Amino acid sequence: MASTSGEGPGHHRADGTDAATFIDALGLTSADLVGHSMGGLVAQQVAIQRPDLTRRLVLVGTGPRGGVGIGESPPEIGALFGVKLPRQEDMWLPILFAPTETSQKLGRDYVERIVARTDRDASPFGEQVYAGQGTAIHTYGTTKDPAYAILQNIKNPVLVVNGTNDTIIVTINSYILQQFLPNAELIIYPRRQPRGSLPVPGAVRRPHEAVPRQLVRQLARRAGSGRWPSRTGLSTLDWPA
Repeated sequence: MASTSGEGPGHHRADGTDAATFIDALGLTSADLVGHSMGGLVAQQVAIQRPDLTRRLVLVGTGPRGGVGIGESPPEIGALFGVKLPRQEDMWLPILFAPTETSQKLGRDYVERIVARTDRDASPFGEQVYAGQGTAIHTYGTTKDPAYAILQNIKNPVLVVNGTNDTIIVTINSYILQQFLPNAELIIYPRRQPRGSLPVPGAVRRPHEAVPRQLVRQLARRAGSGRWPSRTGLSTLDWPA
């Protein structure tokens, strides 16, 4: 979002159009797209709307249209984004990093790299932009597609990446992406790895058919019914090994 002014479009179809227009303006005829969190929603839209422009996708910590919990705003998640801190960048520590000593140290290093940059935007993003993006995420999450049929339109090779316990877009959504995209591979990072970290030794690589689609549907139903301990905690007993 940076310090963008103006009004957000309020729907990811418009975000996808804008992103494709920008790529066209760069003079590119094809592109590999990497989308993290909300950016992953936009990357999917570009691939659906402009398959001619998209070569490969990397979807990190994101989910499908109508995915589990996407667009919801429970108080504990709203508090993470609404907190006011002496150094506002520290808000990312509980959002992107696990509450362990090792992960929090990596998180503090990450924040220090951010604040050390001299080319950062000086002013915050506009409230209208924030509101528009909130509307877009809510619409994306509440537009249900029970069979996730829209994912069949993304024929490109896709790499789906997440941690075992994503706080913002719960990890089951990455399994859903991998199972319902025609050509996708999934990497789930070991527990206690920060959400934004690079691949590490021991990362689990899962081929397309590694997790039965029936199990993914069952896990998605359980997440929606609230039978997991919390929105941010997936039961290790139920999670595929």
